Amino acid sequence: MNLGILYFRDEPLQVIPALRLRALIAEARLQGVTLTLLQSDFFDLDREQISAYCWEGENNWVTRLIHIPELVIIQGMTISQEQISLSKWLTKNRTIIADSGLNKDRLSELVAASTLSEYIIPTLTIDKANPTEFITRSLKHWGGGVIKRADSNRGIGLLFISENDGVWKLDSERQKLQGSLSEIVLHANRMIAARLKYRDYIIQPFLNSSAKDGRPVDIRAHVQKRRDGNWALTRAYVRVAEEGSLLPNFSKGGYQGELMPFLLQHNALCAENIKEELISVSIAIAELQDTVAALPLSELGLDFLLDENSKLWLVETNALPQSALHEMERARHTIGYAIHLYEKQNNQPVQLSSEV
Repeated sequence: MNLGILYFRDEPLQVIPALRLRALIAEARLQGVTLTLLQSDFFDLDREQISAYCWEGENNWVTRLIHIPELVIIQGMTISQEQISLSKWLTKNRTIIADSGLNKDRLSELVAASTLSEYIIPTLTIDKANPTEFITRSLKHWGGGVIKRADSNRGIGLLFISENDGVWKLDSERQKLQGSLSEIVLHANRMIAARLKYRDYIIQPFLNSSAKDGRPVDIRAHVQKRRDGNWALTRAYVRVAEEGSLLPNFSKGGYQGELMPFLLQHNALCAENIKEELISVSIAIAELQDTVAALPLSELGLDFLLDENSKLWLVETNALPQSALHEMERARHTIGYAIHLYEKQNNQPVQLSSEV
């Protein structure tokens, strides 16, 4: 079986982390798959050929013109008419994996309408006609809140607003302010006003999800489809913010830690139950999101908060989650699921080259 990875916006050898490439190459060989990195700048659809990087061992990639693989993993959006033509051809003539996500509004609507609604953080889309009044009313109702872009990722542009003994506080990556409610709301509105004209913003209640020392914490559950085509957990871990930071994201200098030690510190009596619930809910949400995806999903990273009452709350899902500390596990299931799709399409088993 031949498997190609195609990046539309970037050069694959430059953007795929070295550890991920090594993991993918190793797993492809173990599972009897020929892996190539496809180049979208040269292809001939009449001859079904495309330029590709082929691994020759000893850290050596060579460029060749190859037959377009039977299965292609697509990353990124098309940026030219030629790439659009290639994408349409692949969709029609090859088996493809092309994960895409949902923005926070659509995700909230989807989960809220399901049996998983208890995990959705109450979310309101800020009224663009009268944002000041809308934000004020929401903050009074919840006693604080978080304002963010509906399509935000990696914590970009978050505003945390809280109240303590009548003093309101606004925290963001760039500044910290204190004042009356009206002063804080006025400033928050100024910070989002220009973008609010063309972008949706949402507001949610503030939920305290933190470590023992008060640093913000969230839980990431990375789930993938496996060789059997079913969803399962690849890794669950906690992300802890750097001292003084509002966000636990790895890209913001946060730390990753093992899940169970954190859960045992948080609630020793219920730690195992929380872990089991996390896994069950993550798989259920992945299955639900899969039903509305344009193409079948292969993986999701789900972010949760764990409040003071040991209640899990879904923050967002990510179609292309980071996996810097578990590349081998991820690669095993990426290749395995690709084989599942190939066998399903061709009714022909792939022969393993060694034990997996």
